[in-house]
Amino acid sequence: MTSRSSWTRPRSARTCRTTSSPGSRRPRRAARCSARRGPRKLADYLIRRRGMLTSNVAEAYGFVRTDVAERAGGPAGLPDIEIIFAAAPYVGEGLVPLPGEGITVGAILLEPRSRGTVRLASADPTAKPLIDPAYLSDPVDRETLLAGLAVCERLIDTEALRAVTTGSWVQPVGGERMSPAERAEVSLRRYSHTLYHPVGTARMGQDAASVVDPRLRVRGVEGLRVADASIMPNIIRGHTNAPAIVIGEVAADLIRG
Repeated sequence: MTSRSSWTRPRSARTCRTTSSPGSRRPRRAARCSARRGPRKLADYLIRRRGMLTSNVAEAYGFVRTDVAERAGGPAGLPDIEIIFAAAPYVGEGLVPLPGEGITVGAILLEPRSRGTVRLASADPTAKPLIDPAYLSDPVDRETLLAGLAVCERLIDTEALRAVTTGSWVQPVGGERMSPAERAEVSLRRYSHTLYHPVGTARMGQDAASVVDPRLRVRGVEGLRVADASIMPNIIRGHTNAPAIVIGEVAADLIRG
């Protein structure tokens, strides 16, 4: 899970995974111009290898172990927060017009303790399930993310990043008038969300309650296997793409025998 907030300079911004990030100010013309600029940006990249398409947006990552891990008895020597950096103001899941140019720094909770539920709404197989993620229901998760956002604040306050930002914020609105602790609290409550790495909905195990067995076969169903990140019993301390590929490769070997 991640938490984020955002900052700005006249033409740049900063944002902080519950993800949370610190802001940006957007020229009024930006939304109207963005659609017209799209073909130009593509041509600039194809012809000159220049422009915004030269970036994969999420350009840097790092892992830290906060003091909370020590107090909460986390596994020795392992991080509890991932710091993510993007060379763009990551606002509205990327589904809304950008508020301006800027950067994003986010804190990602690597090992959530909170546990939610997925329950059947009725005996009707077409009825949508009842999903309660129960985000941040464990106080250690909340404390860990706040510690991660404090790391984001320190990074954004370095000389290198101060040189390309102005200190004003896109989200939370008016963040420049808040203390770092207030910004972190607002970011955690309003802008925290999952970070596209869901796992565990078809847990693998040897117990009767597990969905698939160690050979990825769905219990009680002949000829059906699951081969994706849903079979992981727990979330890993990192991104799930590479492990999901490995699970698929193993599934292919199991099927071939």
